[in-house]
Amino acid sequence: EDHVINQRVVALILEPLGIDLTIANHGLEALEAVNQGPFDVILMDMQMPEMDGLTATREIRRLEAAKGLQRTPIAMLSANALQEHVDQGRIAGCDYYIAKPITPKSLIDGIEAAIARAQEGSEQIDHKRA
Repeated sequence: EDHVINQRVVALILEPLGIDLTIANHGLEALEAVNQGPFDVILMDMQMPEMDGLTATREIRRLEAAKGLQRTPIAMLSANALQEHVDQGRIAGCDYYIAKPITPKSLIDGIEAAIARAQEGSEQIDHKRA
């Protein structure tokens, strides 16, 4: 997520849950973070500078395949809520789609759904509106 306010909103929602956050300002930082070690779940913004979320997601999936790693659940966050955007996220490798603006419920439900989908090994993606 490249917007500081959106980063803070997500942090405020997840903070009470005791979640340890790593924030990347763009897709390249996200990819570098994934290269450093495993994550339980990734929240990926669709539109970011340097490397967009779709490209970063494809690269994460490529990295997982090359290294034989377990699939990391990825939930795509985006204000782009048209079906074509949901499809783009699915094709890139996202497990779930959370439309902005997010709410605590939509974020937590989306994280849970992404984890469940990744555990199922499904490449399907749902579209969740706040």
